Amino acid sequence: MFSGRTVGYLEGLCHASDATYPEGGAVFSLKQSHNSANAELPSELQEAFRLLAPQPHLVPSPQQIADLARFIQGMLGRYTPDSPSGYAVAAAHHLERLLYADLGYDLIHVHTEDWNHGMGMELQVVMARKRDNNLFSLESSWQVD
Repeated sequence: MFSGRTVGYLEGLCHASDATYPEGGAVFSLKQSHNSANAELPSELQEAFRLLAPQPHLVPSPQQIADLARFIQGMLGRYTPDSPSGYAVAAAHHLERLLYADLGYDLIHVHTEDWNHGMGMELQVVMARKRDNNLFSLESSWQVD
């Protein structure tokens, strides 16, 4: 289950984005699916999940952290297709730690997609837990207008 602390952090990011982009802003949704990870994971992750041994804390790859950081940085008004700032990387790590503390996932996958040459961005974070086969997702987007 997603904690109030995680929801509050995401709401704070969205409020800051809404202030930065008065005609646009950001939204997010959180989802938990009971006993469905093996069936509902994207096909490219199903085999990895099936073969995965539970780990103490599996972190996203450096590229996935960079993508998450770019999303957060753009959300706050500093979109760049290049390397994110140190602050944005720290914010991405903080969000990932909040999600892990809430869910104790065994698999995490971060996917972002740019819209209209930096006028917006979409984020999907998929997490799965082996012990109960639960699937979780965070979906968010921001746009300038």
